Amino acid sequence: MPRFFIDRPEGANAVITGADAVHIGRSLRMKLGDGITLCFNGTDYDAKILSISDSRIVCEIISSKP
Repeated sequence: MPRFFIDRPEGANAVITGADAVHIGRSLRMKLGDGITLCFNGTDYDAKILSISDSRIVCEIISSKP
């Protein structure tokens, strides 16, 4: 499962922007519902993709672990 570093999660969601968003959508060709691992401040979050655009990926956080 791909792993990306994020800014602080926003409640039950996390947002990926910039070059990582482009990489997820165009290079990796990930789709809605695909699983992804997000990292912030020593915590890994298992998440699934809710929406994809050229500049923004919104993910729903399913679980977290240190």
